Amino acid sequence: MFEKPRVKDEELFAQLSAVCADLSRSARLLESLISGVRAEEDDLVARIRATDGDAHRIARAVDAQTFKAFLLRLDRMELHELATSLDRAVASIDEAAAQAHAVHASDAPAPLRTLAARVTGIAVALEAAMPHVGRGTEPIEALTARVQEYRMEGDDAFYAGVELLFATDADAVDVLRWRDIYEKVHHALGEVASVAAALDRMSFTHH
Repeated sequence: MFEKPRVKDEELFAQLSAVCADLSRSARLLESLISGVRAEEDDLVARIRATDGDAHRIARAVDAQTFKAFLLRLDRMELHELATSLDRAVASIDEAAAQAHAVHASDAPAPLRTLAARVTGIAVALEAAMPHVGRGTEPIEALTARVQEYRMEGDDAFYAGVELLFATDADAVDVLRWRDIYEKVHHALGEVASVAAALDRMSFTHH
């Protein structure tokens, strides 16, 4: 009697794993955009938008299926939280890429590159941890420790980068534009970390 709900859970998690793969792919592309050259910006942004469009579609489909399924082994609201937090994280990467592209932020300062790299680090860790939810706590505990480390390093890079911006004699408009990029990427860091927190809570409940 309970086999069908378990299969449904596995199907939903397989789809969420696909979203995590898209998220880490987009994060890598964002990192390449920020650390790359202007000639590559258009292509990188187009690839991020295509990847994010697919991820949005899957995450929203999972959220809808969560409330349509007759029975689930996992808590519906926890699945809802995980799907929606993934959707927000995907959107935050897209927004950061759009802002970076708008002001041609390739070859960015070192703190911004570090910040983008920490977004990627958390996204890659999420992709690795997702298949282990409900099957063991060790991979999720490792994810939690890594996220805390990357989040602190990302925060440090954000504050150092913004402080450096206002310590220069650069044009005020340019300073504000770069600050907006820092804030978008920092927001992405927080959203991706929120996915990890939702995954950690779900793993604790269903280990």
